[in-house]
Amino acid sequence: MDIHSTELFSVIIFTLILTILDAAFTLLLIGQGAREINPIMAFYLDMGPGFFIFAKYMLTGASILVLLFLKNVYLFKTGFKTRTLIFLAPLPFYLVVQWQFFLILTK
Repeated sequence: MDIHSTELFSVIIFTLILTILDAAFTLLLIGQGAREINPIMAFYLDMGPGFFIFAKYMLTGASILVLLFLKNVYLFKTGFKTRTLIFLAPLPFYLVVQWQFFLILTK
């Protein structure tokens, strides 16, 4: 059994929280007239808001789980391990949530 650092655990939890915020803000913005431009997530959104949030969380969680399983593998024969991607994972979610927050405030 692997033992993971508190830092790694914190980054994973932070990423999952950002995923839920992203889904909630997306639903709020759609209620204000926006539309989902990601065709995969639009498909899940058409199935209902609960399914959309569940699918978004599960897709992110599964991706993080794969990265966690491969955390000691080097990326494309470089000096970077897959573990690095886990620590970079929150960044796009953070930027999206910040953008959505801006859109909510300016509507």
